[in-house]
Amino acid sequence: GKHCRLLIDAPKELNIARSNNEPDPAKRKDTYYPEPEFSSEAKKQIKQIIWNEKERQKKTQSN
Repeated sequence: GKHCRLLIDAPKELNIARSNNEPDPAKRKDTYYPEPEFSSEAKKQIKQIIWNEKERQKKTQSN
């Protein structure tokens, strides 16, 4: 999946959100909402931009 977990080494005295702060299990559920997929047209444009940039970098390195 596209989930990410973050481990923070912090003393309990610090008021930070912790996974065990919420006593209600329904509210403790994962609240990850994935980003919507890009359209195929947008993906093509991104690939073209990346390709153009790589070609530009090759030309500047060879000069």
